[in-house]
Amino acid sequence: MTKNELVGRIANRLSVPKSQAREILDAVVEEITMGARHGDGALILRPLGTFKMKHRAARKARNPRTGETIEVPARDVLTFKEAAQ
Repeated sequence: MTKNELVGRIANRLSVPKSQAREILDAVVEEITMGARHGDGALILRPLGTFKMKHRAARKARNPRTGETIEVPARDVLTFKEAAQ
């Protein structure tokens, strides 16, 4: 499912225009990201799952087209683990 399809489903379910549904979805995604980043490090949404920020260390990678070795910088990434059913 694409973001546009999800926006359409939200709009239909809530009987609101697609523009308003897109604003709602964007706000939810932003709050999940900020909650995981600035909260205690994890955001738990039952029964969906857990969003958590993890640190990825710097590493070396290889460009598959040229074979050149490049340095990938360290960064924080948002991960998701689904809830056990």
